[in-house]
Amino acid sequence: MEVTNTNFYENELKKMIRGIPFIQSYTFVGRTILGRLDEDLRVKISLVTTGIADHYNALQIHIINRTGGNVDTQIVKFRELLGKGFAIDDDSDGPGWGLWQPTQSDYIKVNQFLYNYISYYAPEQEPEEKQDMGGQNM
Repeated sequence: MEVTNTNFYENELKKMIRGIPFIQSYTFVGRTILGRLDEDLRVKISLVTTGIADHYNALQIHIINRTGGNVDTQIVKFRELLGKGFAIDDDSDGPGWGLWQPTQSDYIKVNQFLYNYISYYAPEQEPEEKQDMGGQNM
């Protein structure tokens, strides 16, 4: 089975957002993921270029109020998060990571950044009750 451009971008974005509880539901559109944070807030995360065509070296994150418009926008380069010039190059062979292939640790760093950023705008989560060693709620 041939991997299409869309599948490649979807797979990479899924790795970056995996386990973020604030994104209640999401859909993919090209190099973008659109997610719901609550009744009014949405998040839009896109792979973007910052100067070289077809060289996707950054994430652009939008927090959007569905009735009020843009709340905040942030662009963060993979270099800022990971310390190397990671980029997805989309050339005649299709999209793929350029010089460096992200490791599991790299995906975790991107995920932690997204978690921290989105959590600022996400609705308050109910804290879980703590249990003592005997399994009793405190």
